[in-house]
Amino acid sequence: MNLMPVLTLLGVTTLLPGVPALRCQSGKIEAVRNASELPLKWNTDKETCEVGDGCQDLVMLLENGPQINLLISKGCVKIEDQEPQVTWLRTGPGLSIVSYIRVCRHSDFCNDVSSTKVLGDLPTPTVPGTLSCPLCLSEDGCENAPMQVCPAGSTHCYNGVLRLRGDNIITNLKVQGCMPQPDCNLLNGTKAIGTLDMSEKCGLQLGPQALDCNSVALDTLRNVSELHLSWTTGWKTCEAGQGCLETLMLIQNGQEFHMVLSKGCTSAANREAQITRHRTGPGISIITYVHVCRHRDFCNDLSTTENLWTPSPDTGGITTNLRVQGCMPESGCNLFDGTKVIGPIRVSEDCGPQSGAQALECRSGQVDALRKVSSLPLDWTTGWETCKIGEGCQETVLLIVNGPNVNLVFTKGCTADEDHKPRITRHRTGPGVSIISYTHVCRHWDFCNDLSSTHPLWIPPPVTGPGSLRCPLCLSKDGCSKNAPEQVCPAGSLHCYNGVLSLRGGGLISYLKVQGCMSQPGCDLLNGTQTIGPIDVREDCGPQLAEEALKCQYGALEITRNVSQPPFHWTAGQTTCGVGEGCQDTLMMIENGEMVRWIVTKGCTTAEDQEAKVTEHRKGPGLSVTSYTRVCRLGDLCNYLSTTAPLWTPPSVTVPGTLRCPLCLSKDCCENAPMQVCPAGSTHCYNGDVRLRRGEIISNLRVQGCISQPDCNLLNGTQTVGPMVVLEDCGPQLDSQQMNKSALTCYKGVMIKFGSSFAKEAVEWSALSTKVCEPKELCQETLLLIDVGPRTLLLGSKGCSGRGAEDNSGISIYSRPPGMLVASYTRFCSSNLCNEASSSSVLLNSLPRPNVPPPGDLQCPVCVELFASCFQSTNFVTCPQGTTRCYKGDLVLQGDSEIFLKTPCLTENGLASV
Repeated sequence: MNLMPVLTLLGVTTLLPGVPALRCQSGKIEAVRNASELPLKWNTDKETCEVGDGCQDLVMLLENGPQINLLISKGCVKIEDQEPQVTWLRTGPGLSIVSYIRVCRHSDFCNDVSSTKVLGDLPTPTVPGTLSCPLCLSEDGCENAPMQVCPAGSTHCYNGVLRLRGDNIITNLKVQGCMPQPDCNLLNGTKAIGTLDMSEKCGLQLGPQALDCNSVALDTLRNVSELHLSWTTGWKTCEAGQGCLETLMLIQNGQEFHMVLSKGCTSAANREAQITRHRTGPGISIITYVHVCRHRDFCNDLSTTENLWTPSPDTGGITTNLRVQGCMPESGCNLFDGTKVIGPIRVSEDCGPQSGAQALECRSGQVDALRKVSSLPLDWTTGWETCKIGEGCQETVLLIVNGPNVNLVFTKGCTADEDHKPRITRHRTGPGVSIISYTHVCRHWDFCNDLSSTHPLWIPPPVTGPGSLRCPLCLSKDGCSKNAPEQVCPAGSLHCYNGVLSLRGGGLISYLKVQGCMSQPGCDLLNGTQTIGPIDVREDCGPQLAEEALKCQYGALEITRNVSQPPFHWTAGQTTCGVGEGCQDTLMMIENGEMVRWIVTKGCTTAEDQEAKVTEHRKGPGLSVTSYTRVCRLGDLCNYLSTTAPLWTPPSVTVPGTLRCPLCLSKDCCENAPMQVCPAGSTHCYNGDVRLRRGEIISNLRVQGCISQPDCNLLNGTQTVGPMVVLEDCGPQLDSQQMNKSALTCYKGVMIKFGSSFAKEAVEWSALSTKVCEPKELCQETLLLIDVGPRTLLLGSKGCSGRGAEDNSGISIYSRPPGMLVASYTRFCSSNLCNEASSSSVLLNSLPRPNVPPPGDLQCPVCVELFASCFQSTNFVTCPQGTTRCYKGDLVLQGDSEIFLKTPCLTENGLASV
């Protein structure tokens, strides 16, 4: 008898050191294939389980005429052992479903099924009947599904969606086929197979649909050294119309932080992902993240604290500027012997006078937030960026005060504008509405745009007595209601202001509705000001602005149809826009042979009005791409396009040419795409991905077809269509086996250590966290040693590589003794957690051990510093014989991943806390 499941349930597995953790075959495969390909075989990866876990084999096959859908799930599970079991959920005639499940713990890799033979034989074909039904197995939809003659005994056509949910399985499979009975019961009441949950829905789904959302509640207290954290969640099916919610709060106090995470369903309106830094220290820091979405299942997919918690560049952590002085055996600014890249680190050096043009690093960020005046002064922290040579650092702060409310706008970053000292401008000082701005451009040092509070700007206005005028009071980004509360204006107010401020520039696009008291008439709240720093400012007091914000038709649609089908129609939802926003209609058509892909997106936009415009991005022969765009503010729901008629034309008769190309227009792979005879004038076969990005539209469309010119230029250089970003990629595509291969998990972390003997004695090098890489990325580890004699720097990085890296490892020595030693170790590898070097011995063991020559006559300053000057920390040493000059230069190290763009805190012994 296997005691492990019982002991696991009792929670005593940790008392059994003699019971090792199992290793299991691991992988997830979902594929639609032809039934003629059976039996199918597969290979999978391996994983090490937690103590007490078992190994699961789950295979499910759905047969639909000549097609099958195969689902395979293998890996570690916590459920009890289960003997091998084959179950026929449905045996036809018509649609058939068979499953295999096994859970075992008796040996490593006991979940060793590798073929569909384990399912047995499928039902044999029967004689044809009289019923014909559509035939479809697809995750994209069943438009234009071909008709099939059903086998005898079939009495009804099935039309439904199977919802399959399990470990890393999130599938909505559209099924149309033949059934011997009515009703929505393809699964015969089955709700689960092993760890796979199943449900089905049938019929036309009108109105809002029920989403599946990630679901979890987590409340934990941790040490800051454990950041960043990652997590996995459960899931739940919401009520129709509900969206997916995720909220995260981080409260840091010293070396501890409290994290509260909540995910689930909500009836709240959609809300773009927003990070708010309520308090940023010194002392206690509070950060929150809120996101509400409805554009797809599991859209509440935040899984790490990485993008929320970022130490400021001035906290003494990793910095990418090193000041180096030491002995060299030769002249020249060539400490790294011409090397530009070490693993993921880009390296450059500069030995010229520091008075020349240098690339500055500036604080960078934008905020646009409404607050109470009582909360002033407000403090903030920002991120940072590296500027182009010659650019300076800018900071712009704008305070708009109206009664008890204030709108804070600030933007920081790089600029080509000329330097000017900090400048405070009071554009309007009341009574009533007040506007104050602060601008500053500098180049005298890195991060010189360091204003971090409204304190220098804000002086509470003198208290004035009430006047006799009453005006509506409103300061809002969403519009002012017709019943906005009225206020008694301060003495000196003579008119009521009603307008919209438009702010654009410096990374900001904002509309602010303002109603309040003014001392003069007219639409001149800003006293003629049109620019504040990089921000263009415009105000509009037209009568239409007294109304509520526009309502626009809202929605998105992607569908593939036959080119011969007539125009089709759709209906859309509605949404209320921000003040000043307009309504947009975008329709895009990609025609390929007998197929045409339609993409529709409707909603709010900050773009300027545009009359209806039809653009032919590519006009045959062969592939053609056409779009329709329009932006309007004529009234509510003015984006009323509801048909493909503006772009549809009857298919023309073309003369066939001699070229033959594959024909494909699909979100899936194009394996075994049928060949087509291209129309005359076609000279090349196109093979690429068209990627569309905009809100609800996140689409990768695989395209193969005929075209009249070479190169990857189907869109003729077009990068945006309405609000959609459009990209194309004609690089090599992953085959189905590669697509099913799991992304690598790699150790992730940064090490920075200062010491005096690291070139001789190995130090520990480990990473406590892991990261799941993108497809095609490898694991990498890089170690850089700079030894100037009395002081040594070790800098290490573990994480994911960029795409295109290949398995390799190596040692590079850029500068050898006598004098400074500069060397690196790099490794790229392609298995899980393979970047596992645990000490700097991987580098030191390969370094030469030359005899130390006697002292020479040359004396040089020695220094290696992060961000700091060498002036105050320089020691002079007598260089060994063989050195001829003193080196002095700045190194710039930049990593491709976020690791080298963060600045952890340095402890007193020089060890970075990551």
